[in-house]
Amino acid sequence: MPYTGPITGEVFTRFLRCELEAELHFLGVIGADREFRNWQDAYRERYKQAALVVLRSRYQDHEIHVGTPAATALKRKRWRLIIDVIAESPEFRACVDAAELMQLPLHRMTSSYRPIRFVPGEKIARSDKLLLAFDALALSSITGAVPPTGQILHGDRYATTTCEADPRGPSRAWQDLRSEVSDSPTPADPQ
Repeated sequence: MPYTGPITGEVFTRFLRCELEAELHFLGVIGADREFRNWQDAYRERYKQAALVVLRSRYQDHEIHVGTPAATALKRKRWRLIIDVIAESPEFRACVDAAELMQLPLHRMTSSYRPIRFVPGEKIARSDKLLLAFDALALSSITGAVPPTGQILHGDRYATTTCEADPRGPSRAWQDLRSEVSDSPTPADPQ
C-alpha cells in the first residue's frame, strides 16, 4: 500500500540530501536518532533562538504571535510576525520558523504571509531555497495564498536574503524537483 501521509519538512530535507535516505526514513528503516544529526539540530536551534532575538527586535510585542493561530485569525492578518507556525494539510506538514505579513507591491490592499527560514551558514545553498519554497507551499495550505517570496536569515550577522518562494513559478530548481519526485516510486507504507 502506498504511503499516504503528509510530506513533512524532515522527509523533504532528507530527499534533498539523498532520495534513498528519504525513502528509508519513510519506511521506518532509519530514524532521526543519529549523533551527528542531533548535533546539527541543536546547532540550528541555537542559531534560530539568536536569530529570533534579532527578528523580534523589528516588531512591537503586540504585533508578534508565537505558535500556530487559528486559520480565521491568520486570514484576518492580525499579526505582522508569527513564530513557529505548524502548517499542515493532508499533503504537507512543515514547521515554519517564522511567517511575516508582507504587502504585495502590485496590489497595495493585498497582503500575504511569507515564510522566514533561519540558516546558520554564511552561504545559502540550493536546498535552503527549496526548503523555503516548501515552507511557502505548506503555509499556503492554511492561508489560501502562495507568497511570491520568502526570506532567509543567515550567517553570523543575520543577513536577510529575499528568495522566490512560489513553487509554481519559473524556478529551475522546483522544476527539477517536480520531475524527480514524479519519476520516483512511492515508498510502501511501513504498516
